[in-house]
Amino acid sequence: MRPLPSRTSLVAAATGLALAAGLAVATPASAAGSNYMHTTHASKACLVHGNLPKTGVDKSYGWRVAKGHALPVRYTVGKYTMVIDRSRKHKALHWGFIAKSCLVDPYAYDTSKHRLKDRRGVGGDGKVKKVVVAPKAGHGRKTLHVSSAGTLRNAPKSFVIGNVRAHETFVITKASCGHHGSSAWIFGHDKATGRWGYVQSKHLPACR
Repeated sequence: MRPLPSRTSLVAAATGLALAAGLAVATPASAAGSNYMHTTHASKACLVHGNLPKTGVDKSYGWRVAKGHALPVRYTVGKYTMVIDRSRKHKALHWGFIAKSCLVDPYAYDTSKHRLKDRRGVGGDGKVKKVVVAPKAGHGRKTLHVSSAGTLRNAPKSFVIGNVRAHETFVITKASCGHHGSSAWIFGHDKATGRWGYVQSKHLPACR
């Protein structure tokens, strides 16, 4: 009598069949390297900025956190740390920049708990990647209008580098945006933050 196949072999066989059929396969969280942030806490009451503070950027856009509030760290840039506030996940604005001086431990770490350098973060594959907070500029051709708040990213589904708001202008590199699904990522220049990056088309009516 042949032994029953192991669970691992069954999963591998099912995955192979799914790939052969062109189906999407859900990868276990541990294999996908989703453990890419460590949680620290606010050392005092502070403001989390929706966008990296610099000249010309609205520094008041954001939200306040109390001392002791939990904030997972994504990466650091200069005097600031990019964090996510999970208590605001139901709100469009939940990623932001907070001063390092406001956190008990403001640094990002790799999956082996080694402190990362500035502008470094762990990707979805578990590997350390350089975080480009100012993507290379394109040539703006068409001005669009943002209809709702959303994240600005340095690449599709990649690191958050800021946030866009309703009524802001977003300049794309094409004469027309065309028609895309709501989850598509559109490259352009957000005038409010002065940064180039990617915004999902669900926030850009002209792209749907």
